[in-house]
Formats: sequence, structure tokens, C-alpha cells
Amino acid sequence: MVFYQIKKCTSDECAYCVINPPRLPEDIFQSLHFVPDPVMRDGQYVVFDDIYGTETDDSARPGLQNVQPTSETDKELKKILVASMSLYFSSF
Repeated sequence: MVFYQIKKCTSDECAYCVINPPRLPEDIFQSLHFVPDPVMRDGQYVVFDDIYGTETDDSARPGLQNVQPTSETDKELKKILVASMSLYFSSF
């Protein structure tokens, strides 16, 4: 799953921001930060308020935890699955 966060750039050269300026007061808009990625410390996720406004990376993302490496058997069976699926879809 992919999430995108967009914040208006407010540049005078940006066509979108010229037509659709932020509706918040300037001081509130400037204080907004992107939603931080999850951060783990000592096996626990850090509270949102503690990391809001800081630079984070996605290394503690739940989808990256406990990723099992692909075995050679899985790689070989994948070829069979792809071949059978292509035959299935070509029959339509």
C-alpha cells in the first residue's frame, strides 16, 4: 500500500497554488508537517506527539518487519504459476 502526502508549495510560479491557495491562515499553514513514518524504540512504537515534525524513514514500517526471504522452491513454483495464469487469461 502506498500513501502520498501533498502540501501546497505556495510558489508564485506554481499554477495550482496560484489558483488554489491554502485556505488556512499563513501561520497555521507554515506550522503543518507531514505525517511521520512509524518509529520503533525498544520494541515499542514511539508516540505520535513525540515524532511529529521530525524527519523519519520507513524502516520501522510494519510491512517491512519479519519479511521472509524467497526460497528457491518458491521461485521455481512462481514460474509455473505465471505460465498457467498466462494460459488462463489468453483463453478469454
